[in-house]
Amino acid sequence: MQLHFHTNPTLFKQLPEEDFEAIERAQDGEVRLYRLRPLIARFMVDDQNQPLTHEAAMKQLGRIPTGEWDEVIRQFADAFRDAAVPNTNGSLSKSPSDPTSTAPPSPTGAQQ
Repeated sequence: MQLHFHTNPTLFKQLPEEDFEAIERAQDGEVRLYRLRPLIARFMVDDQNQPLTHEAAMKQLGRIPTGEWDEVIRQFADAFRDAAVPNTNGSLSKSPSDPTSTAPPSPTGAQQ
C-alpha cells in the first residue's frame, strides 16, 4: 500500500517528543498501533498532496492488514527523515579544510 505524507523541517521540529519517541520505538520493533495510527493520520495527504481529514486518514489506516504495518512505519519514518535532513544542492565549496596539495596521499598514512 502506497501512502503519501506531508512533512517538512518545520513539522519535524514541532513534533512532540512523545510522538517522536513512538516513531523511534516502532522502528526498533516496539509497535504500538494505538499511538502510531492517530499520529500518522495527521500527516497523510492524497495523491494530489491535499491533506486528508483525520477521519478519512484513520479509516484508510484502519484497513491496513497487520502484516503491512512494518512497511507503513518505514514509509512514514523515511518521510520524516527526509524532512529532517535537508537535501544538498549545488557544488561543493572550497573551504579552508580542503587539501591544497595535489600530491596523492601516502599509502601508509604518513605525512609527506
